[in-house]
Amino acid sequence: MIFRLARGYISLLLALELLLLTASFVLHVGVFFMGRTTAYDEYGLILFRAAVIVGIPTFAFVKDSLRWVNQIKSCPKWMWTGSLLLGLYSLLTVFFPQGPSFADRILTISGFPLGFEAISVCILYSVLSRHYLERAEVTRRALHSVIIGCLVAAMFLAFRAGYLRRPAR
Repeated sequence: MIFRLARGYISLLLALELLLLTASFVLHVGVFFMGRTTAYDEYGLILFRAAVIVGIPTFAFVKDSLRWVNQIKSCPKWMWTGSLLLGLYSLLTVFFPQGPSFADRILTISGFPLGFEAISVCILYSVLSRHYLERAEVTRRALHSVIIGCLVAAMFLAFRAGYLRRPAR
């Protein structure tokens, strides 16, 4: 029963990651070709935050932190190749010429989550479909992921409520 709950949780994470990856990709393509748009103004930072909140708990399912690429490579070749290319592209968006402040770096804000979402999809796919982890390990890591997700969500909520901001000088 607990294993089924863990698989259900992983399936939910996978669905959220696929949804975020699709939305982020559409948003980034729009920003890449048209610049700052109303869609970006409304959803850019929301998608960025959602990618962090959903993405961090996903990494609880990485079997070996030193050989995580092997876990990704257990997915179909087109999937892991695309994920690693998106990961490289998302890291390169940091070096695109943009505005001086972080808020003006629209290509980075819209493109950076793409790679992490794609890699997260591969990690979750390997756990669900390739049975990369054993049953007991899936259950244990799902519990860790839920705890991490709750902590990350609480941190974001505390920041938005003003508890984690620097006091004005």
